[in-house]
Amino acid sequence: MRRGGFFMSSSESAHPSGGTHVRSRPASGRDLRGSRIAAPSSGAGKSTVTLALLAALRRRDLRVAPFKIGPDFIDPLFHARAAGVPSKNLDAWLLGSEGLQSAFRAGAETSDVAVVRG
Repeated sequence: MRRGGFFMSSSESAHPSGGTHVRSRPASGRDLRGSRIAAPSSGAGKSTVTLALLAALRRRDLRVAPFKIGPDFIDPLFHARAAGVPSKNLDAWLLGSEGLQSAFRAGAETSDVAVVRG
């Protein structure tokens, strides 16, 4: 589903406010809200949108879990600065499916919201 210049997977749903909500159930058993920021090409503003979202959520006193998909050393440093906590990498090639899910659950365990930059 396309929304603006960004994409949502079919497992995500549009929220009336214009955001997306992704449901996941960490080991704690509680629902976790999150957003995945993606675009069809580089230069579309994914990093800018992600950093603004992380900073805005932090200002609202939410515990944010930032994630980056794929190998990258620069964006996670900026994510950590904006969110106030380290950003975790979700690389399917390195982690595999089970490792990816485990890394996400562990990284988001104590968070109110997860933001994944694709």
